[in-house]
Amino acid sequence: MYQKAKDNVPKSKGQVIAALSQKIPLVQSVELVEAMAACRVLLFAKELSLFDVEIEGDCSRVLAALNMARSCSTLFGHVIDECKSLGASLRSCKFNHVRREGNRLAHALARRAVISADTDVWVRKIST
Repeated sequence: MYQKAKDNVPKSKGQVIAALSQKIPLVQSVELVEAMAACRVLLFAKELSLFDVEIEGDCSRVLAALNMARSCSTLFGHVIDECKSLGASLRSCKFNHVRREGNRLAHALARRAVISADTDVWVRKIST
């Protein structure tokens, strides 16, 4: 999974407060994996009751599709539409493109997913 979610909780100061690494089996394309990962990150954010979320990814085609106002007509368009629907259910959801070099945490999580059984979750405690 190449996405990470950052919640804009005042105490978190825009830092990553949770991470998820999960295998996505038998996927046909890199774009489809990226789109599915974005959807999983949005579900994860909802599971953690995060309301202001930034999704970062390094696949420009997927991020462009996520930021498009109209429906996506690619092979992964149905997943993009699901992501947009999930994002719309949050108070704020931003999809940002980052260069691969700036996405080290996400790549480490992706490497971990290859060797893990199924799903690994890390959550940082935020004091209130």
